[in-house]
Amino acid sequence: MHDRLASTPAYSRSAAVAVTKLSRYLILILVSLLPVTSVWSAEEAEQAAEPSPEQDATADTGSTPAKIPRTTPDVDMSRLKVLAKDLGETELLWLNGQVGDPSAVMALYLPANHVRVRGGVLLVHDIGQHPDWPQGVGELRKSLTDIGWHTLSLGVQYTDDPEVPARQFPAANAAPADSPEAAPETDETTADDQVPDELESTTTIDIDAKSDSQTDGEPAQAMAAAPPAGTIDNQQRIDFGLQQLESFGLQNRILIGVGLGSEQLLNFLRDNPESVSRAQGVILINSSVGEQAFSKLKELSPGYATIKFLDIYDSTQPELAALANERRNFARRQRLNTYRTVPMAGLTMIPGGASQRLHHRIWSWIETTLPSRVRGAGAG
Repeated sequence: MHDRLASTPAYSRSAAVAVTKLSRYLILILVSLLPVTSVWSAEEAEQAAEPSPEQDATADTGSTPAKIPRTTPDVDMSRLKVLAKDLGETELLWLNGQVGDPSAVMALYLPANHVRVRGGVLLVHDIGQHPDWPQGVGELRKSLTDIGWHTLSLGVQYTDDPEVPARQFPAANAAPADSPEAAPETDETTADDQVPDELESTTTIDIDAKSDSQTDGEPAQAMAAAPPAGTIDNQQRIDFGLQQLESFGLQNRILIGVGLGSEQLLNFLRDNPESVSRAQGVILINSSVGEQAFSKLKELSPGYATIKFLDIYDSTQPELAALANERRNFARRQRLNTYRTVPMAGLTMIPGGASQRLHHRIWSWIETTLPSRVRGAGAG
């Protein structure tokens, strides 16, 4: 027992020494880590405080970031240029100017293939087409020459004033897209929010342009650039086409419109009452207008009732048939005895046989409806 008690103080002293050494090692380790942590934090703070290149550009100019240009295609003009190159000079006419002029009107002319010239036909194509569109105005302008009619197919444009969908940008302090604050009020999405990808023959539009009343943080909307100086609209193009037919001394003049082309013709007659007498007949093919268009025509151009109308539509297309029914009912209420509606199945596709049926229907209507005003020699 005495020996065990005697050894206890020595054991306590050695344990104390070990604890002391271990404490020193721990302190050294902790102290060695402190400078590394401080340096790392300083580097992070320096990087966070360093401005990005975009911030530097904004700070230097003191204004909003550079404007992003946006383009919309002038598809109609591109299509006309390609057609003019393919056809050459044999059938091509430039009305009101020369090729390259913003006010020049492209037209395709064919003289009557008959010794007895009966008149002239002005054709207006549908949207997305051109004056020589196959199985449409392209075939009509050629077939009508065989029965004594000069034909002039106009190159119209449906992008004179392009409507570009507005593109919106979030405010500078807007919440991230995945945060609850960024949730939209509605989830409605329309096709108008999409942007076309065509890049050929384009018009530049500034999507970041701001009005005087717009402040920072408000969504920016697309603003179309002003049309080039000297450009004209489709009504002026139709007028130049009629002037060309009149210059041939032709007393019979027929207007033919396909799809939206028929709307262009009716708008021309509506807004130019004095020109109603310049057309003896109007042929609508798969017209895109309903009763309202004819109500406006009656209101602004009462003389329209003297024109003879042939309304041909594809009876297999519900929308076209509904519009044709509106036009037919309007003609009945107005007692327009010279208005004739003709349904024709499969007209929208016009595959071979349907094209021939369309041509024969038009030929028959011309022969039986329009007065005989025949010239002895071909014009032009």
